[in-house]
Amino acid sequence: MESACVGVTGRHISSVNNKGAVAISRNDRLVRPEDLKRVLEVARSVDVPTDQKVLHVIPRAYTVDGQNGVQESRWYAWFPPGCGNTYHYSGCNLGTEPHQMYPCIGIGLMT
Repeated sequence: MESACVGVTGRHISSVNNKGAVAISRNDRLVRPEDLKRVLEVARSVDVPTDQKVLHVIPRAYTVDGQNGVQESRWYAWFPPGCGNTYHYSGCNLGTEPHQMYPCIGIGLMT
């Protein structure tokens, strides 16, 4: 099996909306895939109780230099295959507002 869709529900699942931001310090200021990974890692670093562990992080929105409404799905449309690994957006700061879910470790999902 290569992939699976799993639904997890119940009182043992908690979630929180969080924020994260990183600087784009390269001279060209183009947002790249590694910037998306970095900003999600920063947002994921929210303090979680010791009996819980982050199960999944879903990016709800991105911002570039404070501009709202930036969507990851639109970024790929500007560059056909072979045109490099960059996105249409450029700026100094990339932010995200992900939704994070985490279960209690004691239930057996994360042990």
